[in-house]
Amino acid sequence: MSTSALPAFDPATLPSGQYVGGRFSDGSGPDDVVVTNPATGEVVRTFASATSADVREAVTAAARAYPEWSGATPAERSTA
Repeated sequence: MSTSALPAFDPATLPSGQYVGGRFSDGSGPDDVVVTNPATGEVVRTFASATSADVREAVTAAARAYPEWSGATPAERSTA
């Protein structure tokens, strides 16, 4: 049985911000959201917080997507 090592995890390759309407973007709030690795305390990402307008945009996008998304199979959702 052969085993292969998993590739090293690089948090810099992850998108940041809020995922709204099919894309990632920073919020427009005045505060920073700091994401840390709980195992090491290392800061992984920092991005702008969301405002109430950002939340309204996210809720509107979710409501638009719901009819199609709710009918998707788990396999179809896994490719989104």
